[in-house]
Amino acid sequence: MRWCWLPLSLLLLGAGAGCGDAPGFIEARGAWADSESIRFHQEISFQRRNGDRIEIVAEDQRRPRFMGVRLAIDTSKVGLPGPYEVDPQAGGFLEIYFKRPDQTMPGVASLDAVEYEASTGRVHLDVVPVGGEKLLQGTFREVKVIRQGNLLLQINEGSFHARLP
Repeated sequence: MRWCWLPLSLLLLGAGAGCGDAPGFIEARGAWADSESIRFHQEISFQRRNGDRIEIVAEDQRRPRFMGVRLAIDTSKVGLPGPYEVDPQAGGFLEIYFKRPDQTMPGVASLDAVEYEASTGRVHLDVVPVGGEKLLQGTFREVKVIRQGNLLLQINEGSFHARLP
């Protein structure tokens, strides 16, 4: 497979079709509540299409704090390009999850991960894979994870580009 790095600005202009045979990528930029920066760009490591539901995942187990992003979209409810609000309910029509290592036992190395579902945010779908389309592409902005009234992390901007099976 060939790695494809494209700046977010090119994706916003609709570029990204030149990635060769790569399955795509997800990128995210933002910060944890303690101001530690999040800069993530990773090739998609998993994708699944189950009827109308599509999931794409990009993760890097070697990262010490921010391991990855998972997007889940129900194309029966999100069938047209355009802006959508994140659905904060599990099993919702448009979900974004952020992964971090499980640190429940400090000092013990673990490959387990904890996922946080986004509480708020906006996703703009540029290309939706309906009918015979095999491309999912878009951007997301101001995505926040809030738990018990406290901000955990915020992704200011991100993008995704996935070639589906």
